[in-house]
Amino acid sequence: MMLHSSKALYYEDKTRQLQMLGLPYKGDEIIMYIVLPEGDLRQTIGQLRESDYKAMIDSCENRSSIYMVPKMKLEASINLESLLPELGVTSLFDPTTSGLDDIAPRAYVNEIIHKVEIEVSEFGTTASAVTGVSVNRGGFTPVVRVDKPFLFFIHHVKTDSFLFWGTVTKPTPNTSPKG
Repeated sequence: MMLHSSKALYYEDKTRQLQMLGLPYKGDEIIMYIVLPEGDLRQTIGQLRESDYKAMIDSCENRSSIYMVPKMKLEASINLESLLPELGVTSLFDPTTSGLDDIAPRAYVNEIIHKVEIEVSEFGTTASAVTGVSVNRGGFTPVVRVDKPFLFFIHHVKTDSFLFWGTVTKPTPNTSPKG
């Protein structure tokens, strides 16, 4: 846990039985808010709407606070291939209807993975998100299963330089939620 005493944005809602702490970053243009319910978190989340969050933010007061926040690194990956059809996105996954012929004849999406990471430490917060799309062509598609130790590198062609390289000695699947 990180223990800190400073001015921070604070709000308490006795009706909803929750506290909210806002930790601004340098320049005060970005703020991380932490909502801490006294009861069940899922139940609290289910009761709050976007307008409630906005009202709580507007009700925050900048006041001296003592707060303990855990150091944490959370990451999650999700395969969007199964979720997008539920939202009506289906043609991308079919080589006959994908509309990706400008990329390659009969090209289609066979996998979309979204990954997010957030790390909170005494030095601040780092957050990132990336979505990767795998596009295949209809017909024979080779399968490369990287499930054993391997080497990787990034090469800068113009300078013929290796910018980064490394090894993975224990590859693990990257498609199930973590964190």
